[in-house]
Amino acid sequence: MKAFLTLLTIIVQYGVVSQAPYDRPQQQYPTINPAQISAFLEQYPKFSGYKNNLLQLYSKHPTYFWFEAKKLSEIGEVLKNDMDNINREGVFQPVPYHAQLANLFVSQQPSAQHELFLSSIYLFYYETVFCGLPVSGSEAMGWYLPREKRDISSWIDSALTDDHLSKPSLFYQYYLLRKSLARYQEIVSSGGWQQIEYNSETLCPGDSAPIIRAIRSRLFKEKLLKKDSESFLYDDNLQDAIASYCRIAGLDDPESIDRTLLESLNIPANKRLETIAVNMERCRWVPLSFSSINRYIAINIPSFSLVYYDQGSPVLTSKVIVGKQVSQTIVFSGEISSIVLAPYWNVPKSITNNEILPIAQKDPSYLSRNHFEWANGNLRQKPGPYNALGSVKFVFPNSNNIYLHDTPLPALFSKRRRSYSHGCIRVEKAKELAKLILLQDGGFSADEVEKDMTKSKPTVHHLKVCIPIYIAYFTAWADENGNIRFFEDIYAKDSKLSGMLFSN
Repeated sequence: MKAFLTLLTIIVQYGVVSQAPYDRPQQQYPTINPAQISAFLEQYPKFSGYKNNLLQLYSKHPTYFWFEAKKLSEIGEVLKNDMDNINREGVFQPVPYHAQLANLFVSQQPSAQHELFLSSIYLFYYETVFCGLPVSGSEAMGWYLPREKRDISSWIDSALTDDHLSKPSLFYQYYLLRKSLARYQEIVSSGGWQQIEYNSETLCPGDSAPIIRAIRSRLFKEKLLKKDSESFLYDDNLQDAIASYCRIAGLDDPESIDRTLLESLNIPANKRLETIAVNMERCRWVPLSFSSINRYIAINIPSFSLVYYDQGSPVLTSKVIVGKQVSQTIVFSGEISSIVLAPYWNVPKSITNNEILPIAQKDPSYLSRNHFEWANGNLRQKPGPYNALGSVKFVFPNSNNIYLHDTPLPALFSKRRRSYSHGCIRVEKAKELAKLILLQDGGFSADEVEKDMTKSKPTVHHLKVCIPIYIAYFTAWADENGNIRFFEDIYAKDSKLSGMLFSN
């Protein structure tokens, strides 16, 4: 899908513009010492995690940052504006000591305590907006893609030397989602949309019913209709708006209004807002180093899609089938080191013992009929059109024993929800992908690759240059035109992450 075609390729450089050094306030205030920091943290224990940052900061710059001439300095005003608008960054958890902060911004009375308070608030802002959950938190969500370590102290030390509180860059998708977040915040602040009562009636274009008016109002709220005519008629304008909605919601374009469509339309606006914020958090976990990678494969589990990039541009897209709820595909990265044509399927012992052998015990010819054989005590399936891996297997060594492969059952790719595997990833265009990679890597022609795919024994091609592969989990994705798409949270990760982010 088009929104996902840009996954992990374009990093918009919202970098720091070189500026003249900020002149520190000339107003003489007492210096900040370690004893004052300790006393402050005793009074405000929610900031205790920032003790080392505060000590390091004020050991280098012991005077005040946030005040000058008995009022907030320029960067103090910037911080106030940032905190006033922190919800625009998809941050909705309570700000520590929010009431005291509001009073401080009103009074603007300089003191050591107020200075340390604002430094702690800035540390909170930086950590929450630019770092996100710690690695332990993202791994608790099953996210094992590499993360970039951000040195808070060194960044803040440099950021406080200019009058704009310069900010680090994030994964470009963050900024696109932030635009969509603003649009849904506006919808929520205006009251959202009403729930639509459904009486199991199926409605087709040309029909007329009171529920049509409710659907029309709902789509107008999401700005998919230019105006709300309040008509009861299922006309062409409504049909086009429903088609647009289905693209947003990841639904098949329906021929009629049915229960699936109505259940999706009834997802509250604040739930959509929460989904965007959760995915903005995931963007905080994506390292900017991806901008230097020219050739790789990216897979998004909820959208059931794969994109192969070369020289930073998409050269192949494909539908994929991912793991079932009980055998989830893991979010992680690796490097494709080899491609096996006409592979054996070395059956995992869990599948052998729990699925295949119980059938074979009841049907003695099952193994031979399905071309299974024993090799060194392990069950494997011979190469051929019946093989569960199809004609090709992409190997990227990992402890999860996950790989990409072809399939002899292409019919499942026509399904909208494609979570059927034991954890590995089936690729609809596996043959095309193998041909493209082997042409680029070893100069093999499509005919040569096709011939190897039909052999009775495997052919292993070790790649000269390994190809990075990234398996991610995004349930919302926005494009450069402001269009957003939502994908089903098939592994219920959003609710868990939302609980961690907004539990208070």
